[in-house]
Amino acid sequence: MRKYPVLAALALGVLTSVVYAQDRERREFAMDTSLYGQLDVSAFKSPAVANTRPVFGHEPQSGQSPKAPAYLHVIPGHESKWSATCRLYQACEVPVYFVKEAWFVHVYLPSAGSHDGREQRYREVMRRARDERSALQDYGE
Repeated sequence: MRKYPVLAALALGVLTSVVYAQDRERREFAMDTSLYGQLDVSAFKSPAVANTRPVFGHEPQSGQSPKAPAYLHVIPGHESKWSATCRLYQACEVPVYFVKEAWFVHVYLPSAGSHDGREQRYREVMRRARDERSALQDYGE
């Protein structure tokens, strides 16, 4: 009989961590939408992309004219569950290519110019995320 309270507590802990992770993703996205979302890649010959074929969050309705593909920089992990996260980027029925993180950091951000502060904001967001992960590891979560 003592097993059930332990199992219930364990299940509650797992559920809490899942909800916390989803909330953290929403906060990161809301924190600075200029870092995540569609990129203007017209100035680049060939951006480095993670997928060779465009991905759809939801299949476009039949009869709709095909839309031009979008190049997106997304929060790490969002591309793997695209049908669930595409609405954050307003790109569910758009063919999407996900740019590689290294290309975004080393090519796109520097070309956007440091005058808009985007590169510095990106580095600050990444620093906070590392600190948060480190703190969670320190507490054994």
